[in-house]
Amino acid sequence: MFVLFAFNLFGAFQLSLPKGMLQRLDQWQQKQKGGTLIGAGLMGMIAALIVGPCMSAPLAGALIYVSQLNQPMLGASYLFVLGLGLGLPLFIAAVFGSHLLPKPGIWMDRLKFSFGFVMLALALYFAPPLLPGILYLGLLGVVLITCSGYFLFKMLPHVHRSVSKIVLMLLSGLLVYAGGMQLYHVWSQVQVAHVKSRLEWQRVSTAAQLQQVLAKHPAQPVVIDVYADWCVACQPIEKEVIPRSDVQAALQNVVRIKLDLTHYHPSQDELLKEWQILGPPTFIFLNAAHQEQRELRLTGTFSATHLLGKLQQLQGEQP
Repeated sequence: MFVLFAFNLFGAFQLSLPKGMLQRLDQWQQKQKGGTLIGAGLMGMIAALIVGPCMSAPLAGALIYVSQLNQPMLGASYLFVLGLGLGLPLFIAAVFGSHLLPKPGIWMDRLKFSFGFVMLALALYFAPPLLPGILYLGLLGVVLITCSGYFLFKMLPHVHRSVSKIVLMLLSGLLVYAGGMQLYHVWSQVQVAHVKSRLEWQRVSTAAQLQQVLAKHPAQPVVIDVYADWCVACQPIEKEVIPRSDVQAALQNVVRIKLDLTHYHPSQDELLKEWQILGPPTFIFLNAAHQEQRELRLTGTFSATHLLGKLQQLQGEQP
């Protein structure tokens, strides 16, 4: 729905009442008597129907957004403020005269197009549950960069104030940067998806299992990945950092152990205390003598570059 409203604001089609109905409403409005509260109320209601196409997309978008909140009072306050905003220009014109209102011009079309991008942004706001992550990021990046291009090439030439130009250029730059970052994440995930082979990790969940794996690989450096399925911060590391081809290459010459804390085991408490592990995600690096290189330990989220640096230091210390 938000995408349809956006195309409506872009001028692809027009949302309006039938022309015959609009003419009848205009005739009824002309017949209403002014000077009374009831007359003013009726004229306002009819006028809202006549000018409705100008606000149909934003209003419908606001209604859809409010319906998702499940908070009646908050939704009512949003619609109340929207109503105040709609009526404020008419109030100013009635009290102070139309000379205080901005003159019609090309800026109205520019503003209309800008609201079209707002509608696309709202569509993307509700889209994550419906779209694959990589498609969502790609669409978000395209929308942000397109919006920036519109500001630069369509709006900027018609802006004459220096301050307004600077603000518009800064906003466009921020949009390009944000959109570029989304497309970079898409590229990174595509690169990860093209990794043909991923190294296997020896999965353990108890202290005994960990000791058994270490005993099988004497005189070899070890990397222990402290992980859990319920760990939200672990997911970017597992999906974006570890699968990278350069990280996979750096991990080939070390023993890879994944300490899985997804399901609780009593021995895990002693294990966490012994190794002084606060929780996942944590990467522990052991030298060939299976002694931890504490200065290399990684806790929390980190980048692939950071992990590669630690692996190089670990392997550089080996005889």
